[in-house]
Amino acid sequence: MIQRSNFFVKSTNLKSEALNEIHLGDEITPLKLKELKNNYGELVNDPGMAILLSSENNDSFKFEKLYLGLMDNEVNSIVSENPNIKTNKGVSIGDNLTTVKELYGPNFTSSLEEIGETITYIDKDRNLLLQFVIYEDDVFQIIFTTNS
Repeated sequence: MIQRSNFFVKSTNLKSEALNEIHLGDEITPLKLKELKNNYGELVNDPGMAILLSSENNDSFKFEKLYLGLMDNEVNSIVSENPNIKTNKGVSIGDNLTTVKELYGPNFTSSLEEIGETITYIDKDRNLLLQFVIYEDDVFQIIFTTNS
């Protein structure tokens, strides 16, 4: 059994982080849902992705290659395998691990999860996690979530 400790990793400021126009804490109003459907297509029953989260959700919206987890109608987790979705620093699916490290820096933890190697940046002040799942040295999935 391997335990992962975030105690020794330096905090990364993720205050203004988002995936495209989707921010943690966004309220999903009917207008916001319409905007999301316009940008990412209709809702699906299964987004066709493995979704491993550290935060709890009491609702969700699933689009093809995009999952939004909600708590009390506010986004608290975003999981993307959509190459058209980018982080604020421009990382998207298919980018190389070296690009991630160049843009986000050396303050991350690395672990081997069920879905692959995971590079995690932690904002300790805001209790946020930005994770990049890596497959064959490229970003396969991006997870932005609160750290419950």
